[in-house]
Amino acid sequence: MSDEPDELPLAISDGGPHLFLPWDLVSHWHGVDGGVLPDFADTDYGRACDVPKPAGLLPVGPGQGLVIAGNPAMTYWVDTPNRTGGDLVVPRAWADDFSYSQIRVACGESTPKLFRDLGLVLPNPSQGCCLFAACDRAPARVYPNSWVPLAPGNYRILAAEGEWPAGLHLQLIRLALEQ
Repeated sequence: MSDEPDELPLAISDGGPHLFLPWDLVSHWHGVDGGVLPDFADTDYGRACDVPKPAGLLPVGPGQGLVIAGNPAMTYWVDTPNRTGGDLVVPRAWADDFSYSQIRVACGESTPKLFRDLGLVLPNPSQGCCLFAACDRAPARVYPNSWVPLAPGNYRILAAEGEWPAGLHLQLIRLALEQ
């Protein structure tokens, strides 16, 4: 990836799902705490691993978190300037060199007709969410994570996958504020 000063919030891991969780629920997520790898079936991480692609909701404490299913190496957050919400972007394959601006352009060019409604609604009662590897837990995280400002409300979850210019093959999970 080419260096740019305006980096995107992201989560990274060596595999396994990522989680997008309202800030006030982060302390309820325990990742692989108490689990002995590879037997983590009874852990929060194990529950996240059972979520089918591309995404799903899991109970977390008194609320719900959004699981970006599968084994993404990284998941980016891209704010949308013309609406409340944003896109969780999972690169599936890409050219050797791409930029954050190319990812932003791909999100901006993704028209609503490209997306399918997953029939999910993420309630966000707080002022934002944390994007992190589902195996991790706060405060001692192993992998990079990001805090994402997001207005309180209920967000409909949509998904699209496609090929964009510059060899970007991306999966997009769109959070659209319900009116």
